Amino acid sequence: MIGLRTGSSTPAGGDLMWAATAPDGSGRDRLVLGVVLHQQAGTNPQQGLQAAFDNSRALIEGVRQWLAQTEPATR
Repeated sequence: MIGLRTGSSTPAGGDLMWAATAPDGSGRDRLVLGVVLHQQAGTNPQQGLQAAFDNSRALIEGVRQWLAQTEPATR
């Protein structure tokens, strides 16, 4: 992770914006940006924020796996 910004409220749920790096198939680091919004709306802010963290973690891992399988671009 490079950085993140959190937010949460009962009506809006948990929100998380983040930036991370992950290596591609050639080992070159790529910048990955993500936003997870409206997690567990209607629950308390702690539950919404935890859901935003959990879903962001799953999203980052999915991107890392995809990048690892991606062949480097040829020009």
